[in-house]
Amino acid sequence: MADTMMIRTAREEDIPRVMEMAHCFFPVLEARHGRTQNPEVVLNLTRRLISGHTADASVLLVAENGTGIVGMIGALVYVDPLTGERGAGQVVWWVTPTSRSRRLGLTLLRRAEAWAKEQGAVSMQLASWSGPRDCYRKLGYKRTEIAYTKAL
Repeated sequence: MADTMMIRTAREEDIPRVMEMAHCFFPVLEARHGRTQNPEVVLNLTRRLISGHTADASVLLVAENGTGIVGMIGALVYVDPLTGERGAGQVVWWVTPTSRSRRLGLTLLRRAEAWAKEQGAVSMQLASWSGPRDCYRKLGYKRTEIAYTKAL
């Protein structure tokens, strides 16, 4: 049934579909950051997230319905260089436009938070292109800083 959604850890055989979804957000990243994304680098990151060979621990979770993978979130756990605490950060988060009205992004985020907590993380950091987001605040997140990028 196409409406049944399953969240699971990504596997090697998911890489082609994950890369298809990554190509969907490449233009958005390029428009916002003015830099061309390198598909080979993204492929290597995807492989490292799946294998857990990124930072202290990493995961790539995918959402799959009866027709295939329609969403993903990647996260990693690291030791904060200023506090020494274990924190987690979202690296990639994407849901296909046709699946966004089902709160699938929230489900993926909650699963990534649970995974991070299991890894000993005491906090989770999200990246957002849209500036302050009320939806993140409603989920218990607070704005901690703003990043700026300059080409050198």
